[in-house]
Amino acid sequence: MRGLVDILDAAKYMLVRARYTVTQLELQKLLYLAQMTHLGEHNSPLLAARFEAWKFGPVNPDLYRVTRRFGANPLRSSQIQGDASAIKVPTHKDVLNEITDKLAGKTAAELIQITHWEHGAWKKTYDARFPSLDISERLMRQEYMQRKRRYERSQGQQA
Repeated sequence: MRGLVDILDAAKYMLVRARYTVTQLELQKLLYLAQMTHLGEHNSPLLAARFEAWKFGPVNPDLYRVTRRFGANPLRSSQIQGDASAIKVPTHKDVLNEITDKLAGKTAAELIQITHWEHGAWKKTYDARFPSLDISERLMRQEYMQRKRRYERSQGQQA
C-alpha cells in the first residue's frame, strides 16, 4: 500500500477542485465520504486521519481546529495549509475527484443526511453521552459495501 494522504493536503485538493464553494462542515463530510469510498473500493484508508462521531456527523478534529473559525462561509484554498500537489497516487486522486465532482454541489444539510444514514457507520457509533467516539474503518467499509449492494439492486430492478 502506498502512503496515506495528509488530511490538509486532501482538503486543499478538494477545495481547489470544488472552486472554493465548500464550507468547513461540507468539507468534513466530503473527506469522510472519500475515506469511506477508498476503504470500500481499495480495502485501505485514503487519509492518515480518524473521524469522530459528532452530533452533526463525522468530524476530523484536526481539520475542525483549522477550519472552525470560518463558520458557514466557503473556505478558500489559502485558508488551508495543505499541499494539493502532494497527492500523486492515481487511486487517491480518482476517489477525491469522484467525491468532489458528485457531492461538492450538495448543501450541508444534504451531506448530513447522507452521512447520517440509518444503517451507516456514524449512526452505529454516535452516542450523545460520548460525542467524540472514533468511527471505525471496519464500520465505514461495511457502510460502503451496504450502499453499493443497495445501488446495484436498484439498478437491477430498473433494467
